[in-house]
Amino acid sequence: MIPPVIDPATKSLGEKRIFELLRDDPLTKDWIAFHSIDIPRHLRQTVGEMDFVVIIPNKAVVCLEVKGHKRIRRVEGAWYLGSDPEPDFRGPFKQASEGTQSLRNLVSSNSDLSNIPFTWAVICPFVESIESVSAPEWLPWQLVTSTNLKTSSVGTLLDEIATSERKRLRSVPNAKWFNPDSACPTTKQCSALLQFLRPDFELLETPSAKRHNRESEIRHFTEEQFLCLDAMELNQQVIFQGPAGTGKTVLALEAARRESASGIKVLLLCYNRLLKTNLSASAETFGLTIDVRTVDALLIDIANHPEVPTGEGVGDFWRSTLPELALEAILDGVDSPKYDVLIIDEAQDVLRDSYIDVLDLVLTNGLSHGRWRIFGDFENQAIYGSADSGLAKVRGASSRYSEYSLRVNCRNTPRITQFVQLLGGLNPGYSRVLRSDNHYEPRIRYFAKPQRQLDRLEEALTEIFDDGFAPNDVVILSPLAKGSCAEDAASKSSSCRIQPLNGGQIDENAVRYGSIHSFKGLESAAVILTDIFTVGSSEAQSLFYTGITRATDRLFVLASEDIQKGVIEMITTKAAGRL
Repeated sequence: MIPPVIDPATKSLGEKRIFELLRDDPLTKDWIAFHSIDIPRHLRQTVGEMDFVVIIPNKAVVCLEVKGHKRIRRVEGAWYLGSDPEPDFRGPFKQASEGTQSLRNLVSSNSDLSNIPFTWAVICPFVESIESVSAPEWLPWQLVTSTNLKTSSVGTLLDEIATSERKRLRSVPNAKWFNPDSACPTTKQCSALLQFLRPDFELLETPSAKRHNRESEIRHFTEEQFLCLDAMELNQQVIFQGPAGTGKTVLALEAARRESASGIKVLLLCYNRLLKTNLSASAETFGLTIDVRTVDALLIDIANHPEVPTGEGVGDFWRSTLPELALEAILDGVDSPKYDVLIIDEAQDVLRDSYIDVLDLVLTNGLSHGRWRIFGDFENQAIYGSADSGLAKVRGASSRYSEYSLRVNCRNTPRITQFVQLLGGLNPGYSRVLRSDNHYEPRIRYFAKPQRQLDRLEEALTEIFDDGFAPNDVVILSPLAKGSCAEDAASKSSSCRIQPLNGGQIDENAVRYGSIHSFKGLESAAVILTDIFTVGSSEAQSLFYTGITRATDRLFVLASEDIQKGVIEMITTKAAGRL
């Protein structure tokens, strides 16, 4: 039977009955029976249909029109089926005849199948006879009623119909039927006819279509979050707080677009260079003037490009020396930029004590009375050090600010979200997840030695590519800035080209890799997190959380076997806390 089970949407009790009889009759076990075959080039209709098409090897193809009514009659040439008062002027026999002829013409277009005989019958499984029958339009064996089905099996009846048709065709000079001696033997003809009428096939979503649909879904759900911008429009100062995946970066960009549309000067500030590049490219599409900066680039400009040291002192330079130089320049009256609105994305990394005084001076009316929008995850992603004191300083600068909590995840699939809540230390969790379930679980692959981690990386890449993702859909992230597994694999990988993250043009044929720090605020369809040797410390936990939340659809974690027991305990403890 094709399909092997009847469509649950089938309304006809007659079709259901004949389906069961065909399926369960031992005589039909070597036959091929189709239920509901569409006929695209019908003699009369744009598209016709046969209820059943049965291939009986070495005999014929029998097309069946099933009428599951309890009463069938013909009055003055019009057919009345069941309790329907509307007449049917074609009737079931002409319907079966025309459908069979249309199907025969369609099949005959294939020369290998042109010698197959077709015949037809009407089956009425719930009536013993048809009222007012006077019928030169069909042969006696082309009508099967409940009386026939009580005395013979459906297989026997159809076999008799095929045999009767072959006898009839013997008197027709040009009759054609199955010919085992032909170039296309009977068994091959049956298979060929099967593939012709209902071939097996698989339609795959192309990588580009998959990417477009994924991005459209995420964009749609993220734009639903714009309601929070509408709600807070009249508030001069707002802190938007929420965990990863709640749309903060898109909201920051939209807030900047709205402010800039009124012609005022807007500063959109972030910490990472890659995020800045992404934001700048998006801002350009608006055709509006939005000054997108990293906080370090802003300070460098204000401080008039001081010499950056190398070696051990470089960290202190960025953290304290540069902010002090920028602050001194402003206080000394150096011409510095001034902005009407300040918008900060990934604010947990920007709101350091050393930066806040400078931000206060570049904003018209300062942090106390100026207009600003701050977007951050202050609980989970402060991987550059605690932002608590900086946030407290901003709050203390004004009594006019409002806060808005973002808890709806619009980036990650439900299974990645659940993984984040189990292993990412997210508490409280998300209130809702908007993405649909793609039924792919995040994978943790353990390794004992560095070479085994490289093997695990190759396995993960192969699995992702087999799922139809392109190389540029994949990012490999590590808590290590140097000496990561991906850095080693870049010179050894056999499955693809692996290149470091940078702010330039993305190579569509290369997988990118970099540190978790450098990819903050961004996302990728597939993420492979490598070099996980610990998840116990607060810093390791924050990095791990940040890394796994970058994945929108596929997530692999490559972790040392040494932490396997700890991971299991974390999952068990978290799961137990939910009971």
